[in-house]
Amino acid sequence: VILMDRIRCLVHIVLLLLLIPTSCLYAAFAYCKEACASKGTSKEEAKTSGKKEVITVLVTGAKMSKSLHLARCLKRADPERVKIVLIEIEKYWLSGSRFSNVVDFFETVSNPRTDPEAYHRDLMALAVKHDVDVFVPVSAPVSS
Repeated sequence: VILMDRIRCLVHIVLLLLLIPTSCLYAAFAYCKEACASKGTSKEEAKTSGKKEVITVLVTGAKMSKSLHLARCLKRADPERVKIVLIEIEKYWLSGSRFSNVVDFFETVSNPRTDPEAYHRDLMALAVKHDVDVFVPVSAPVSS
């Protein structure tokens, strides 16, 4: 059993190392795309317009402290521009994270284990409702 765990760990490390070039290419592509898109507006125009682009982040797993920690880190990066939407299944609707100052919206969704299609519909509805830009799935230890 220990040997299988070590082999699995080694396979994961090798796969991660093999995917480094892909990650670098993706980062370079995203940077170039952003640079090309921002050519139309200068920094002076952005300053004088007074409008800041709001980035809405949807974070799952509200019952876990790691989700709240992630939300705090994201909000600390730029409190005026980052809007946090924290979600959890109905069973944990009274999660303490919902009362945090960094959480702008707290929503409940269907349980993905019992009804995956309803969970997907709920996520899509929340993405539209809050105009979500970034989705951050935080898995529970049981799901991993």
